[in-house]
Amino acid sequence: TYNDIVFAGLGNTASRDAMMIRGELPQLVKIDDYTVKFTTPAPFAPFLRQLTYPIVPKHYFKPYSDKGDSVFNAFLNPNTPPKDIVSNGAFMLKEYVAAQRVVFIKNPNYYKINLKNERLPYLDKIVYLIVGDTNNEILKFEAKEIDILSLKGSNVARYKIKEPQSDYKIYNLGADTGTLFLVINLNNRKNSQGNWNVSPIKQKWFKDKNFRTAIDWAIDRKGMVQNIAQGLAEPLFTAESLNSIYLNKNIKGHPQNKIMAAEILKNAGYNLKNNILYDAEGNRVEFDLFTNAGALERESIGVMIKQDLEDLGMKVNFKPVEFNSLVNKLSNTNDWDMAIMGLTGSPLEPHDGKNVWLSTGPLHLFNQRPQNFKPVDIYTWEKELDDIFEEGALKLQFEERKKLYDRYQEIIYEEKPIIYLYSNTRITAIRKKFKNIFPSPLSGLVYNVEEIYTDEGNSK
Repeated sequence: TYNDIVFAGLGNTASRDAMMIRGELPQLVKIDDYTVKFTTPAPFAPFLRQLTYPIVPKHYFKPYSDKGDSVFNAFLNPNTPPKDIVSNGAFMLKEYVAAQRVVFIKNPNYYKINLKNERLPYLDKIVYLIVGDTNNEILKFEAKEIDILSLKGSNVARYKIKEPQSDYKIYNLGADTGTLFLVINLNNRKNSQGNWNVSPIKQKWFKDKNFRTAIDWAIDRKGMVQNIAQGLAEPLFTAESLNSIYLNKNIKGHPQNKIMAAEILKNAGYNLKNNILYDAEGNRVEFDLFTNAGALERESIGVMIKQDLEDLGMKVNFKPVEFNSLVNKLSNTNDWDMAIMGLTGSPLEPHDGKNVWLSTGPLHLFNQRPQNFKPVDIYTWEKELDDIFEEGALKLQFEERKKLYDRYQEIIYEEKPIIYLYSNTRITAIRKKFKNIFPSPLSGLVYNVEEIYTDEGNSK
């Protein structure tokens, strides 16, 4: 799995890149049938937390991994018959119906047993419904078509009031481990057809730190928390989530101040005429703002940001698009200006974000470079981020690592290629019939799915 797939960079290079140490990968040898030995090129603090890649069946994968990336990427696809997919997990794929559902059934050969020598899992099947948008998800929960619901905003109070007489229980899992943000496209390269990814006029705006800073000051995070999250969130100013052990608590942020934002733009050479903002060359400041359609929270954020920036005289074309189209824009075509996005994260290990912050990382959203591209146009602060994430992984003491990761958060806050918005409180409802539910701020609600059962006997 590691030598032929992960270290070869097949499928997705993120796992390989996260284990790269000064340009080298660990050496891996088999000791016996139950033991393998990794040797890293240097002491590597995040090493154990990187060993999360699922082991794959050699007899099934090797014929394809031997043929390279394109063959490997294609051999499992939505048209693969579920019976042909090998699984060693608690559940096996039974059915996939595009845009409707994914069905998993109990794996009769799963290795875990309970104290009565009974084989897990307890549940017979799990069904994931593809619901399309938040409102549809709520309707399906109320119709008892789904059993778990992530609650946000005004829905929390409504469901909390009903909870005592309901068939569900609500759990507060604390601050979200992910982040929600506005990302700005700093890309100044041409695509393979020789066309600019971002027009040279917009490049000047987006590369201007004053322009990005003005946007930061104009955003009403407090209003978002109150009006969108209904108070069940906190403003966020850092690249680390609020529950991260590496959170830089010295970054306090600031309230919205549109007067400050306008002054920054004026001092940077932008001119406001008849409530329309122009740059120093007389170009009207107009750009597109994207997010994924159907995510009502992000759509609401987009409406608020559009209004805040138009108060400065900017023209913002807010465009919710289908999620896969948005991902394609950000990761492939680079045909976008700004976007409202979110990323999951680990509150225990900043190195998990290396693929975001490394200048050549596959998720370096604000300045995405082609694979194997040598960044000759790298910003000074991007180079410092590269150095931090290389050095931080080699420091074994928490205090030494904390200083470096504090600095990376300062860089992002100062340079603002990504502007963080707020951090939700994770509140989830689940039917009371499910037992062995042990909420965890780190892992969520159903991380131990093989142990969960119902008071009605085996069920879905």
